[in-house]
Amino acid sequence: MRADSTPAALLALLVVPFLAHPRAAQLRGRDCRLARQSLDTAAVLATEREWVRASAERDSAALACVLTPEFLDTDWRGVLRTRGDLVRALAHRGSYIQDIGEMRIVVFGRAAVARGVNVVRDASGHEVARLRFTDVFRYDDGAWRAVAAQETPVAPETRPG
Repeated sequence: MRADSTPAALLALLVVPFLAHPRAAQLRGRDCRLARQSLDTAAVLATEREWVRASAERDSAALACVLTPEFLDTDWRGVLRTRGDLVRALAHRGSYIQDIGEMRIVVFGRAAVARGVNVVRDASGHEVARLRFTDVFRYDDGAWRAVAAQETPVAPETRPG
């Protein structure tokens, strides 16, 4: 990881990447009436995917739908960011390739916790950051929505390989 690019790359992150999900089309109506989901880990993972898709495509309306109004993110520097902060930051978000690994999702009734590692690469494929994350969801009106997130940088000496 290059020291000079790390802060800018990490600042641009919005957490938890995955591939696009079919639910995205249902969110694009911009009214936040999300498709009904089940109370299981697959549905939480689908919400994670939509979050990443919205971030990658700078889809602020869809991102606002995935995050609850009271959402708070503790970023890698310890700064608290609101849903509004993340939505506004989309306009300045860089283009990064993000891969998630070590996913663990646990559902506790109408709440869920998703944990994993987000590996961030620049357009040339060079790793610029590795963040361990925890996302907390609640089941609202038949859909999972994020209420909190936290990222912690993974130190190079603790990485596999």
